[in-house]
Formats: sequence, structure tokens, C-alpha cells
Amino acid sequence: MKSGQTLGVIAASAGVSLAALLGLNPQIKNPDVIHPGNKVNVPASKPAPKPTPKPKPKAPAFPGASKFKPGQVNQYVTQLGQALVKKGYGQFYAIGPGPRWTEGDRLAVQAFQRAQGWSGSGADGSPGPQTWARLMK
Repeated sequence: MKSGQTLGVIAASAGVSLAALLGLNPQIKNPDVIHPGNKVNVPASKPAPKPTPKPKPKAPAFPGASKFKPGQVNQYVTQLGQALVKKGYGQFYAIGPGPRWTEGDRLAVQAFQRAQGWSGSGADGSPGPQTWARLMK
């Protein structure tokens, strides 16, 4: 302890209450009577708080099966295609996913659905709410 310091100042600089500091220092019988050179135990410095993880953005709601029919042109077809490419199903696109629903989109969706273990009408290449939700993760 240095001349002019008080236990209150030491506690504040350590980021603890005076009571907590006194709990770490049972050798101090009277907190009002301390002298320069007295040893005062302080808690180890606290690690920096962990940053709060950012919440994952929610998957956009399934826009409906009608958006994924032959010849449909919309942003959802592009969004679906980009998710398929990101998941490794880009080989079905000659140029890349775009806003027009094509056979490449259907084949990529079907391959994704089959990779989920789905079969029959569950793997027909037409995205439904479950396919959409899994792709948008």
C-alpha cells in the first residue's frame, strides 16, 4: 500500500466492492487503520468480457411454391440458387443461378433433397417450406 491510498480507492481500481476487498484481506482488522507498506490482496484482473454473439439472421419465410414454377422470374429463384451453390450444388447451373426458374434449379433442388435422405415426392425438385428452411440456414 502506498501513502495516500485508501481501501476504498484500491477496491474501486480493482473493480470490486470494499466488502469484497476486505474478504480477501482477513489480516486487516480495522479498515480505517491502514499504513503505507501494508500488503493488500486484490483479485486477479478480470478477463475482458466475451463479446455478445450476434444473433444469426432468421431465414426468410418461404415465399410459396408458385414462385418456383417453370418460367417464373423473381428474386426468390436467385436466392434459392445462391443457397444451393453455397451448399455445393452449383454443378447443375450452366451459367449460374439467376432470377428465372430453370431445369438446372430443379435438378439442384432435387439433388439437395435427396442428400437430406428424402425420396419420392419429397425429392421432386420443387422446393417446399422444409427445403427452403434447410437451404437458408
